[in-house]
Amino acid sequence: MGKRQITLGGIGLAAVAIAIVAFVSVSGTQAHRSHPSSVLGQTSQREPGSSPAPSSPVSPTSTPAPAPPGPPPPPPDPYMHAGSQGPDVQALQQKLTSITYMTAGVDGRFGGGTRDAMIAFQKVNGLKLSGEADPPTTDKLASAGSPTAAYSTPADHLEVDVGKQVVYVVRGGKVANTLTTSTGSGQKFTSQGVTQRAFTPNGSYNVYWKIPGWHDAPLGHLYKPSFFNGGIAFHGYYDVPTYPASHGCVRLPMEFADWFYDQAAPPGALVYVYGGPNGPNPAPAPETSTSTTAPPAANPTTSPGTSPAPTPSSSAPAGCLNALLGLPCPTPMPTPTTSTPTPTSTSTTP
Repeated sequence: MGKRQITLGGIGLAAVAIAIVAFVSVSGTQAHRSHPSSVLGQTSQREPGSSPAPSSPVSPTSTPAPAPPGPPPPPPDPYMHAGSQGPDVQALQQKLTSITYMTAGVDGRFGGGTRDAMIAFQKVNGLKLSGEADPPTTDKLASAGSPTAAYSTPADHLEVDVGKQVVYVVRGGKVANTLTTSTGSGQKFTSQGVTQRAFTPNGSYNVYWKIPGWHDAPLGHLYKPSFFNGGIAFHGYYDVPTYPASHGCVRLPMEFADWFYDQAAPPGALVYVYGGPNGPNPAPAPETSTSTTAPPAANPTTSPGTSPAPTPSSSAPAGCLNALLGLPCPTPMPTPTTSTPTPTSTSTTP
């Protein structure tokens, strides 16, 4: 009996101990859940039900974005103009040359000479003076022929059409070469105390004096002038606009100045000036030459000899005021009798 009691008492104590251990174990678990845990002296707090944030993946090496595409190439030129090149330009030059418009070469390069030819063609045909092969110009060019001279006598002569601002070199009664020009502006100017208007007077004249180089005139520099009316001359000039802009002279593009001096305007050549606002158009001169000389070559290779200036006369012929400008008066020379107005502009003018 005594041993049984002791056994039961041991079992009871063991049960109590187990219960205490279980209680302590449950209490410790709850306390762990309700208080921050300490890891190496640092605390972390987790919200109930929260899950740890996933770690960010390592991104692969990024490749640079492709460069944006550049601007599209410019559209092709709608029509030929200065700077254009190629067989189409060469064909244009051949066409212009074949109908007397000088281009300074048939090389497939649209340069200043070709532009001058286009301007001359547009002037003669009443087109917009663009200097380019625009559609109206090419349409007209397709069926165009050579210009017609206003005068047929003598067979070889020069014409200045002031109205259209072109110069015709006539050979054998037909236009052989056509060039653009710029004549008197019609504006007033004063030189050496004399005020006058910048006209290129209508009339018929003769080339009477030539200077084979630069000539320093009171109103500017003239390249290879060929004088035909007092101080009015054909001459090369760097600025030949599409409109009348000179002091009276007949400006020519520099590309053609040497050729014109050498072959187009010999001493004594008859010059008709017409279509301008100053004076009536000249009457035709009687035929004095039956020359049918071939048109002059457009690309001379030799320089002309010096043309001597005529001997100044001791007394100026009637109407000659060149002495005021330091120029010799023209030597009287036999010319056909025609009714021409008295020149009103006698200054040596560019």
